Amino acid sequence: MFTAEDEARYQAALVRFYNGSKILGAGILVAEQYVLTCAHVLTRTTTAPDAVTLDFPFNATEQKLTGTVEYWNPERDLAGVRLLDAAPADTTPLPLQPSSNYVNGRFRVYGFPEKHPVGGWALGRVIGGATEDLVQIQGDTDQWHTLD
Repeated sequence: MFTAEDEARYQAALVRFYNGSKILGAGILVAEQYVLTCAHVLTRTTTAPDAVTLDFPFNATEQKLTGTVEYWNPERDLAGVRLLDAAPADTTPLPLQPSSNYVNGRFRVYGFPEKHPVGGWALGRVIGGATEDLVQIQGDTDQWHTLD
């Protein structure tokens, strides 16, 4: 169950990426200076960008920060970004929690679909573990948008 406290912790760690004024997508602050996101959020090519611009959308300062891509794996659709600036004071990392039980789980994520730049929540379920240490998920079909 996703509680109000869970939502507040999630929002404090949520990152929004930009290309100029265009919103690209979301990521999560997983350690003091490190953000995890999908590679396709940062670019549609297989080459990592040199620098990225981001902010914390639920933070009152609306401060834009800069980061560099330190981990890049487009085959697994993963990117790790190191912040070059300090994160705002009211942000809190949301560390990853390892698990090996993926059967019948649920998820809730916040993202920024292209046609809904203010963002929104998406819900879904975890189908189960897949080959090559991957996890198969499926978004609920009754949502007003899909997350990219």
